Amino acid sequence: MKIIGIIAEYNPFHNGHAYQIQKAKEQSGADCVIVAMSGNYVQRGMPAVTDKFTRAAMALSCGADLVFELPTLWSVSSAEYFAKAGTALLDALGCVDTISFGCETPDLSLFTTLADILAKEPHAYSKALAARLKQGYSFPAAREAALLCRAAKHPDRRRRHRCDSRFPEQHSCTGIYQSPAPFPFIHAPASHSAERQRIS
Repeated sequence: MKIIGIIAEYNPFHNGHAYQIQKAKEQSGADCVIVAMSGNYVQRGMPAVTDKFTRAAMALSCGADLVFELPTLWSVSSAEYFAKAGTALLDALGCVDTISFGCETPDLSLFTTLADILAKEPHAYSKALAARLKQGYSFPAAREAALLCRAAKHPDRRRRHRCDSRFPEQHSCTGIYQSPAPFPFIHAPASHSAERQRIS
């Protein structure tokens, strides 16, 4: 039996989430989808639009087979801790083969480059981040600028990107932090026209 894991808030559950579940099953040939979902509080500490039971029922009615709650401590945390807790929960189950996540950018090369920079935090990235913070940028804006400029100078020419590229949105950020997970992942793009897959 092949099992896919998804880490989500479903705040609220919408057609894009149903599409992700459907595409993850199609692309992987999975028999089952297990979701690690935020409870009544989501990232940034806000209460969810609907309670966890309603959101779980929505996911189950649209293709998920089992929903586990991420503890509040982790569900209200920033993307890296949210993703780390989700991957740890799915890994602890001992049955999840693959993680699936949605992403606003179909550019997997950009995605992989940014994940590599965040995982290694090279000196040039840290320096660029510190410089932008000193200039008064908010942390997310400083990180975006530092990442894109670092990506433009990546040593692998095939993974270089222009600094004026747009940084992926929150779903992509969470996916970036999921990518060093202990199992392969499937990228289910948000766009129906850009169907791509990566299985490591």
